Amino acid sequence: MKESLLFHPAIFKGGHIAVLDETRLPFDVKYIKVKNLKNALSVLAEMKTRAFGQVLLFYYILILEAKNRKIDALNKFLPLLEETTEKFIKSRPTFAFGQLKDELINMLKNDKNDNFFAGLKNTVINYIESIQNARRYRAKLAAQVIPQNTRILTHCNISGELVALTNEAEKLGKHVEFFAAETRPYFQGSRLTTWELNRADISVYLFCDNQAADILKRCRIDMVLTGADRVTIGGDIANKTGTYQLAVLAKHFRIPFYSFVQPPGETKSIKDIKIEYRPKEEMLLFRNKWLTSKSQDALYPAFDVVPNELISGLIFFDGIYTPQEFAKKWKG
Repeated sequence: MKESLLFHPAIFKGGHIAVLDETRLPFDVKYIKVKNLKNALSVLAEMKTRAFGQVLLFYYILILEAKNRKIDALNKFLPLLEETTEKFIKSRPTFAFGQLKDELINMLKNDKNDNFFAGLKNTVINYIESIQNARRYRAKLAAQVIPQNTRILTHCNISGELVALTNEAEKLGKHVEFFAAETRPYFQGSRLTTWELNRADISVYLFCDNQAADILKRCRIDMVLTGADRVTIGGDIANKTGTYQLAVLAKHFRIPFYSFVQPPGETKSIKDIKIEYRPKEEMLLFRNKWLTSKSQDALYPAFDVVPNELISGLIFFDGIYTPQEFAKKWKG
């Protein structure tokens, strides 16, 4: 089984970045050519890429802009890094772009390459490859703990890691079925998760978001598994809106709730997470057609927060932790 296209949603091509346009899936597989920061910010704001794609976009655009601006030293690069970080945060405030910035600075400070641009490019490319390998290992960890015949309920889209998990499960002789929430209003579950799983010949059932309680009650779900756009040191997560209600329901039905997570950085608590509010038109329009009157008001927080008491396990790059173990890992 090959890796999902969503596992590599943005590809560095040297002179540009090829970004998989996730808003056109499942109807068309098209890539957007991103040549500069302005292009990148447009792609980000319009949700052409998200989740792991925005990590790739952030790092790759720094290479392109450094090349475009002929930056040849770290002190000249830092203003570009600050500018890019601020603009990315303004566009998608819930995601930890500041943390990505800090990680890159630390790596560049330790780089001994005499050619700054060559060092920047090598550092980013190698770091991205290490993240991808860590994501593959994370999928392997998840496959080891699931039952022999597993039904997993998921929400939104985890950028190819469900396919990776199934690959690893099959190596262990395990069979996996997925139940995917449609994930309104952007329908990432419908358009992305079912698309990539079907392409990989993996069994998946799609259900409406408002069917979640009934599905969890009747369909012998073994695990709820989601991604996380943010995790706190205390083991709380922020993820696509609708995740919180699934965690509450999973707790009620005594079904374990797990999440793939990244390092928390300086995110100490829920209070440190700013929730992004998307334009109301994204709820009121579908394929450029109004679902309501144009004067209708709407509320669209793009993310919600799951407190650690509702979480069974956090699947990190080096192991699976309870929220308490996760907090101990980062607090020392």
